[in-house]
Amino acid sequence: MMKKLTCSLGFLIGVCISITVSAQQAEGGSGVPEPSVQINDASTINEEVSSVQETQNGDIGSVQESAIIEPAPEEGFFKSFFLGIKTLLVLGGPVVWILLIVSIFGLTLAFTKFLQFSRTNPLAIGVIDDAITMWLEGNTAKASGNLERSAVGIAKDIQFGLEMRGTLDNESLQDEMIRRSSAFLRDFSNNLKPLELIYYLAPVMGLLGTVLGMIDAFRGLAVSAGAAGESSALAGGIWEALLTTAVGLSIAIPFAVMHAILETKLDNLTDQVGDMITRVCAKNEVS
Repeated sequence: MMKKLTCSLGFLIGVCISITVSAQQAEGGSGVPEPSVQINDASTINEEVSSVQETQNGDIGSVQESAIIEPAPEEGFFKSFFLGIKTLLVLGGPVVWILLIVSIFGLTLAFTKFLQFSRTNPLAIGVIDDAITMWLEGNTAKASGNLERSAVGIAKDIQFGLEMRGTLDNESLQDEMIRRSSAFLRDFSNNLKPLELIYYLAPVMGLLGTVLGMIDAFRGLAVSAGAAGESSALAGGIWEALLTTAVGLSIAIPFAVMHAILETKLDNLTDQVGDMITRVCAKNEVS
């Protein structure tokens, strides 16, 4: 589990680094060369001044018609994304940095959990259910082969329970199957708590950044001069302080959705495993 988490974290960090490098290259390649400044002597300056005056006295309409307006070049997606993130980090301060690091860790964890749950898809669970049915009908060879080839860990425990039907009593078999299923489900329930903490704490951390920004804004009023300066400093401080709250909410909402989806998957898997164990143990009662 930790190996998968480390690989996923390294993959996301590599993607972020590649996007940042691409944006920096795009920003550096689109630089506009600075105009050169030439120093002329006094006679040249006088001639230029006289030519400018003649142009001003001429037909302004013809000059406007002959002027060519070139559209401003559009910025690329990666460059705009990089500049937006850079501005957000500069204005948001350390709280935004913390939220960004926490979100990267949370996305890596959620990606790993979704990969883990993808192995228990309905098709894989259906193979185990069919194997139980075939075993109870007497086709033990084919059922055993399907259970051994299954990629779901609970398949080996189900095979153990079916093989022990005639050896262990019902109570002992049921206790052993519950113990094995609990160990199987525990692996799926691990690391769901950090996702829950992220969507709980992200808005609170954003609010903390807003409070700190408001403190700086009101402290800046002491050094501003005049009513206009005070209102400008206060307005600038308020909108910058609210950035952290917006970032915290933007992180909390998707993590709340992902946590709810994973919790639903865990509940469904728990019900499916409980149903399979019941089928194995109930058949033992009849025999």
